[in-house]
Amino acid sequence: MQLVSWWPASDYVESFAQSVATDLAHAAPHSDRMSKSILSVSNDAMLLTTRRMLLEGEGYCVVSALGLEQAAAQCKTGNFDLLLLGHTIPNADQRKLINIFHEHCPAPVLVLRRPGDSAPPEAEYHSLADSPQNLIALVKQILSGPANRARARPKSRL
Repeated sequence: MQLVSWWPASDYVESFAQSVATDLAHAAPHSDRMSKSILSVSNDAMLLTTRRMLLEGEGYCVVSALGLEQAAAQCKTGNFDLLLLGHTIPNADQRKLINIFHEHCPAPVLVLRRPGDSAPPEAEYHSLADSPQNLIALVKQILSGPANRARARPKSRL
């Protein structure tokens, strides 16, 4: 999927994200993560692209979905190890997507939120959308556990 951004600074942001992803990719081997698949959802194309580049730089396979309609269609495939919902998705839409996702896939859900926002109780994990490094660390933590414990994990408040 090709995402096109209308924001003039998108080239700078994409360049920055690519350099961060490249640095992270060379920091440590990650061949064990190549088989992990993440569905990343946002209403902001630039955030979606940046998140994809960061996670791919860590060796994850990332499918990006822009908005509710694309995300719902992807959730129904059931082929993911993690659903990552960005903070730009309204809470009601997050709940819809989590329910659709869990109907088709036992994988955990990570919801990124803004300070003061609450995460839907259906999400196994939630975290502030505060830094790329924290996001990567949390994704590694979530995906390093055994697959059969995916739904039994406690909520993270990182």
